[in-house]
Amino acid sequence: MQNFSLAKETNTYGRDDFSIHGGWNLGSAGCIDMTGQINAFTSWLKSTGNDLIVHVKY
Repeated sequence: MQNFSLAKETNTYGRDDFSIHGGWNLGSAGCIDMTGQINAFTSWLKSTGNDLIVHVKY
């Protein structure tokens, strides 16, 4: 399992235990759910050798 961490300046509004994950069933309790695309995403991210900044808009 790949571990990700939040930048120290991230305002989580009192929440914790965020994750980027995959799975067969859509949906999550606050995480970013990549479903069947998680392997492609993690392969791509590892290949860049860089950190990733994620901006979430609802």
